[in-house]
Amino acid sequence: MLRQLFTTLLKSEMTELRRRSAGGVLLLCAIALLGLAVLFALLALYLWLSMQMLAWQAALVVFCVLILSAAVFWISGRSIMRRRKKRRDELDQSIHALLGTHGENGDSNAPLGIIAAAALVGLIIGRTAGK
Repeated sequence: MLRQLFTTLLKSEMTELRRRSAGGVLLLCAIALLGLAVLFALLALYLWLSMQMLAWQAALVVFCVLILSAAVFWISGRSIMRRRKKRRDELDQSIHALLGTHGENGDSNAPLGIIAAAALVGLIIGRTAGK
């Protein structure tokens, strides 16, 4: 029975991996095309500005636009990463409280085999219930 559970879990995970990898490739293509579109938009902005002012001034304006955009992306990305780290720390604390771990060495009241079996059964039930 345990072998059948592992086989079911492995098949489910492989199917999920194939689906996610196909989605990841399409997402990567979309990001590449979006980057190319942004590059052409910046080139068009530079060419239009170079007709209105000197070429070095147009390049400076495009450079400032790029620097400001990068700063906004950097600040928003850092805030998202910090938020996820806080949530992960809270999850770790709740898991330790649930399992009843004590001290720094991670002694637990529940045996490791019971915890692993419960996690495996939970994954299988969660996968089948979602379909």
